[in-house]
Amino acid sequence: MPPASVLTCDGCGFEAPTGNDAWEHVTDPRLGRLTRCPECGSTNVHNRG
Repeated sequence: MPPASVLTCDGCGFEAPTGNDAWEHVTDPRLGRLTRCPECGSTNVHNRG
């Protein structure tokens, strides 16, 4: 099985595997479900593979 992808927060550098319970989620009426950093609250996160 390949290693899990890792999401990184651009706001504070927090990292955790994709789908990890550490990540929070919020729903925006226009954008839908967004992943949110539990450390700083930023939704500016990206997958670094």
